[in-house]
Amino acid sequence: MASNPRTAEERFPLTLSLSDDGLVFDRARVVVDRGPEPKFPNFTKRIGAQYPHAIEANGSVWIIYSLNQEAIQVLQVPLERL
Repeated sequence: MASNPRTAEERFPLTLSLSDDGLVFDRARVVVDRGPEPKFPNFTKRIGAQYPHAIEANGSVWIIYSLNQEAIQVLQVPLERL
């Protein structure tokens, strides 16, 4: 499960919570600690890695998220690194 564990103005870090059975998530890894500042700042934007989604395919976890509400990022994490 990919999520932002903090509920502050900035949505960092982006974490990946891990579970063996899909019910108890007992491990977490930070996958995006800090990102660049927004290219086009304004008062309505939230800074951070937002709206994450994760899927497992071909021996990797693929994490897709919005960075600073300006760009879509795709991150591939091999399962053996988790």
